Amino acid sequence: MIGSYEIPIDYELLFNIAKSREFKNFVVRDNSLVYQGTIAQVVTPIQSQDDFKLLEESYKFSGLLQRECLIVKVVCETGDIFSSNIIKGKKNSVSSYKEVKTLIDELSLKAKSLGHTVLEVELLHTHLTRQFVLISKEDEIDKISINPLSDSDIDLLLRLRQYIKARISIRALTKDGICFSASA
Repeated sequence: MIGSYEIPIDYELLFNIAKSREFKNFVVRDNSLVYQGTIAQVVTPIQSQDDFKLLEESYKFSGLLQRECLIVKVVCETGDIFSSNIIKGKKNSVSSYKEVKTLIDELSLKAKSLGHTVLEVELLHTHLTRQFVLISKEDEIDKISINPLSDSDIDLLLRLRQYIKARISIRALTKDGICFSASA
């Protein structure tokens, strides 16, 4: 018997853990993977080129420079999308409520000046902490270390919800190709 060891997390592994019902924080609802944290978070694999670009920006020079990054998007009824530039933060944080609110206001004003109605605001940012599953020497899952939306991410979503009339969502993208998202 060997000692405990770590295995990297990917979407398929998390989905299988949820289907096993061994961990209450992960469930499968209507064939979707959901992490039940402070609020329910939908878990999906990353598929968008914009998402991969944002992750790439977070790991410059083959990971030598690591910093969280953020993009704010305003989606209109016409399908037009107005996006901020990539905001580069620090290793464990990227922006403040005030900065995000200002970006949303600027993008919304730009959309409205062109006669568009804002349907949704999207906040996309990266989480850099390593994710893994710790397997015990008895070959059982000992610990799942993941990077879902943090309490401060959820707080930001709820604070912004108070003043934004459109639907608002926040997504955290991880290096492992997993996206955690919630909306209000």
